[in-house]
Amino acid sequence: MTRLFDGGSAFGPNNSGALGSSGTDEARGYHSSANDPASGPSDVETLGESGLSHLQAAEVQSASRAFFLELVGNLVVCFVSVLVCLQVFASAQVTLDKSRAMSELGIVSMNLVENWKSGCELDELSQHFGGSVQDNSLEMLFDRNFQLTDNRNAARYIMVFTVQAGQGGPDTATVELFFGDEVLYTWAAGRNVPVTKEGQ
Repeated sequence: MTRLFDGGSAFGPNNSGALGSSGTDEARGYHSSANDPASGPSDVETLGESGLSHLQAAEVQSASRAFFLELVGNLVVCFVSVLVCLQVFASAQVTLDKSRAMSELGIVSMNLVENWKSGCELDELSQHFGGSVQDNSLEMLFDRNFQLTDNRNAARYIMVFTVQAGQGGPDTATVELFFGDEVLYTWAAGRNVPVTKEGQ
């Protein structure tokens, strides 16, 4: 019996296999191209890298903002600390100045009282120690170095020596040292023996 399809049919097993192989290769090629690193990143990978970049940028921005807030907070704390320290130092300096004034000018007060007790009157005390006499008081101005001055604007301390004549009793004297409006100390003394001038 003669074979009609000696060379094989296009629909024969061999050609079917070739077609099937070609289709399979195309399918394999599609899948392999999707997984081939040389073909470039896929859309999924691109989106993943983009999202990761945005996430990293957000983290950096958040860290920068936190660092800036921390820096501002530290600066505020330092500024407040400096102000407190300056106030403490200023207060300590004022306290030291007051203590020195009470020590230095206290000697002047003692000398005034002792000379007054020995019979010196305000005019004589003014000539010897300085200052100005007003009514029954001797006023003496001192600068920050405890030196006598006539400039009231430069005066830091004011000493007032006031005498009250006794009415049938001893005379009294009061020494007050002022630091601005603050009274640093008040010292009272009495002169028991009336002083008489010669020829009286």
